[in-house]
Amino acid sequence: MLRISVILLCLWLLSVKLFSQAEFPVRDNLSHYYELKYLQKTDSLFDESIRPYYTNYLTDTLKKNFLLLPAIGSYAEFAKGDYPMFNNYFGGMFFYGHKKFSGWVLPYFYYSQSELYRHSLPGYISGFYSKYNFTGNSVYFADVLWEAEYNAAKFIRFYAGKGKLFLGEGNRSLWISGSGAPYNYFRGVVDVWHIKYVWQVGSGLDRDSLDYGVNTRRRKYFALHYLDWQATKWLNVQMFETVIWAQYSEKYRRGLEPAYINPIVFYRPVEFDIGSSDNVIMGGGLVLKPVKGLSLYSQLVLDEFKISEIRAKKGWWGNKFGLQAGIKYYLPKAYFLVEANAVRPFTYSHNLSISNYGIDRQPLAHPSGANFRELIFDSRFEVADNFYISLFGGYMQKGLNTDSVNYGGNIYWSYDYLRREYGNSLLSGVLFSEFYGGIGAGKFVGNALEIFGRAGYKSISVGSNLQKGFYFEAGVRSVFL
Repeated sequence: MLRISVILLCLWLLSVKLFSQAEFPVRDNLSHYYELKYLQKTDSLFDESIRPYYTNYLTDTLKKNFLLLPAIGSYAEFAKGDYPMFNNYFGGMFFYGHKKFSGWVLPYFYYSQSELYRHSLPGYISGFYSKYNFTGNSVYFADVLWEAEYNAAKFIRFYAGKGKLFLGEGNRSLWISGSGAPYNYFRGVVDVWHIKYVWQVGSGLDRDSLDYGVNTRRRKYFALHYLDWQATKWLNVQMFETVIWAQYSEKYRRGLEPAYINPIVFYRPVEFDIGSSDNVIMGGGLVLKPVKGLSLYSQLVLDEFKISEIRAKKGWWGNKFGLQAGIKYYLPKAYFLVEANAVRPFTYSHNLSISNYGIDRQPLAHPSGANFRELIFDSRFEVADNFYISLFGGYMQKGLNTDSVNYGGNIYWSYDYLRREYGNSLLSGVLFSEFYGGIGAGKFVGNALEIFGRAGYKSISVGSNLQKGFYFEAGVRSVFL
């Protein structure tokens, strides 16, 4: 493994001064870094709500059609009284760029020495474990991410590949985020005037909540529409809708539903028209920019609700929705973010557990699923060229299910299973709380790698059980994973 890593590092050193005409994505949690870099260079409108960002929007390019950059990382986490947990991955990202056709391929291999790999995975690679193998106290898996792009016209582009999509302004998204597992997709993007429109059809494998065996994964599909309208320089309006359905219904095999593939229909009327009971979720958002550098953003996600039940205030289980509100502020060499999220019980779930809003046992939207609330703080200060210091923290509370009652916290439980009709308030169930805070620093080396370190304090409580302590983590990671 060490020898291969050295070879990839040498290849990176050879390509460090090259850029490709191909669009290649950067890691989602680097979004604010690139937003800050871009805003330093231009006063033009910059849409921050569609990720991953592609570096051809953010940097100058040379006339190079081929490029190889490594995706290489080594990550270690040290906690008091425990053995360090090591996570390593390596691979290579291959690019091809052309005026009409471009794309990239990223094969990689991941290895962890901790059997608790799901919880020890760093955020930048979370979800990449749909195919895994165990050896003693370690886990390893391999996968290939890729994307092919066709520039059909000046304002229209089509993409096909395996990866993720993030829609929203903040650290989290209540619509679709990059924190879950990758999936296969076909995507169209229209960018004309002050309007951006995204249409995507995706598919992946998932497991039913009551059977987590490795060989019981089933195919599921989802389609989404996203409209982003820059109404004025200070007002941005966003609309979102998605529908999720299983490959096999209770009576027959469905596969791709032709009615849902239409890029300009509304899913709820189509669902009624074809006589299905699929999982349709809608949302809307506003972004206000009253002064330069300041963004006030919000998201609303609607699964289903009844006005009469909301007015009754009895905690009806079917009032399923979530809210996000946040503030971002950019200075010439720094940014600050404060964000709050809350999602009611049973949101994103479905009466057929396989039709929940998730892929491979991971939510497609917020990683906490439903029945939670949280507050996040994040900041970054650029103290030198490509060198930064960050301060961060967060507090989250979530209501957990029990063996006898479904409180709506696990989106993989059918909402018909063990539920209570009323009394389902936010955080009902066994209370889970998490607090973390710390300081970090990092430096970007060339165009592909980041050297980083973080230290902080973390406490987790489930009911009356409390665990707390300090931790330190450091490593080298790629900007692509």
